[in-house]
Amino acid sequence: MKKAKMAKRLTFSYFSVFSIALICIHYSVFYTTFEGIEQSISQKRLTEAKSKAQQLLSGGIAKKVKINENIFAYSDPNLLPKSAHFQSHISVIDEAYEIHPAQQKEKEFFVMQTNLLIEGKKTKIWMLDYKDVYSVNKLDMLRSQSFLLAISLALLIISLFVIQKLSSLLTEPLYKLASELTSRAPSNLAPVEVPSGIVTHELESLVSSINKYQQQIQGLVERERAFNDYVSHELRTPLTVIKGAISLLKQSPNQTFADKQINRLSQASDEMVEYVTTLLDLTRVQAENDIELFTPKQQDIEDIVSSYQYLLAGNAVTWTVTIKENISLRLPASIFKVMLGNLIKNAFAYTDKGTINITLSNKVIRIVDSGIGLKEDANNLQSYGLGLLIVKDICKKYGMHLKLFDNPDKGCTAEILLPNRPEL
Repeated sequence: MKKAKMAKRLTFSYFSVFSIALICIHYSVFYTTFEGIEQSISQKRLTEAKSKAQQLLSGGIAKKVKINENIFAYSDPNLLPKSAHFQSHISVIDEAYEIHPAQQKEKEFFVMQTNLLIEGKKTKIWMLDYKDVYSVNKLDMLRSQSFLLAISLALLIISLFVIQKLSSLLTEPLYKLASELTSRAPSNLAPVEVPSGIVTHELESLVSSINKYQQQIQGLVERERAFNDYVSHELRTPLTVIKGAISLLKQSPNQTFADKQINRLSQASDEMVEYVTTLLDLTRVQAENDIELFTPKQQDIEDIVSSYQYLLAGNAVTWTVTIKENISLRLPASIFKVMLGNLIKNAFAYTDKGTINITLSNKVIRIVDSGIGLKEDANNLQSYGLGLLIVKDICKKYGMHLKLFDNPDKGCTAEILLPNRPEL
């Protein structure tokens, strides 16, 4: 993994590169501008001197004439200064070129090649300009610019200090936030406060995202704890039945009584196997096409209802099972039994009188009871939520959706919305 760099170091590095680039650009612009102005002025002077050169060279005798103190004209390339000899082969007409002599003692000058009408004949002429464009020489200009560059560099250093200070002020709250999160206990999921210092919108957004993430973790932890409590309860109940039945079998020689206890043992052990199978299935990753289609029949539903019939003992409650259309679900039969059984168990446990209607169609499985409802008692709602955790997990894994709501008159309704797939 690439090692992360500190914000201060990154700021210094990038600012240094930017400063060097800025100084280079500054110098390049100055040099280019200086050269361009110098060439333009010399071009104008040489162009204006062409008419005077034509007059002086018209006699045909002189091959080199002096236009003024700084400008000379040549009709013979052999008379040109050694530094300007290569210019005699340039074909560009009326364009001034700056010459930098190899000898530092020699003065820089501009040379321009042109055509003049001498004695009625078109003649190639070379004109040289030795006059400095500015009253100060180029070295003095460079010194002046160096001073300006030094001032610019000083301003850049001051800017770097200010930016470094601002960077420290902006990153200090982040270090405080990181330190607080590091020192926290793993179980501490309380909201994080915005650290002191300069508070930016980005910092507030980061703290808000951390708190939302911690809320999600806290919800998962609480849900996992409730799920474990639920599983413990569901497995503890059949274990208690098994232990009680074994104890009664040891005490009673009555065969009828023994058969009854054996039936309870069998039912309790089957219930444990179903729950363990369901829990293992929820943790197992399995391709959808590897699961066979299950089509619940009327008898399958009634068998599930019968296993929780004891919850209605002494209550004036009637139940009905209606299958409007045959449905095919891509989930194991044991999983379906646990899922539907939990909903039926809740309906039976919280209905003292009235009716419980169980309906299956190609879009929804619906259980409507006339019990105390969800809002009647907070403890009842908690029990419902605890018992429905495993149903929610099953629905989530197999593409279904669970809805639970109070009826307008009395009781509540539990719905499992089935997935809209071609095979269903």
